[in-house]
Amino acid sequence: ELGQLSNLWIITSPETAFTGFIPVSWGNLKSLKELDFSQNQLTGAFATELGQLTKLETVNLYENGLTGALPDTIGNWANVKEVHLYSNGLTGPLPD
Repeated sequence: ELGQLSNLWIITSPETAFTGFIPVSWGNLKSLKELDFSQNQLTGAFATELGQLTKLETVNLYENGLTGALPDTIGNWANVKEVHLYSNGLTGPLPD
């Protein structure tokens, strides 16, 4: 299970037809700096647990089927430099 690889720094899998929800266990990837599952078929709500990834610098989840509001927990992304979430069904403002 990917969520058990706590020393993982980068996950990139763009355009691979990855489907389903963002697993809650990804919140355990405390060393993660880059998350790229752009142009896939992720669906459902943006996982609140991703806010626990405080070392993230780059987040690419654009062109998926994510829906709902962004969780306040992403305000914990103090090191983030790039976030690309366009072409989803996300609503509401960006959290502080």
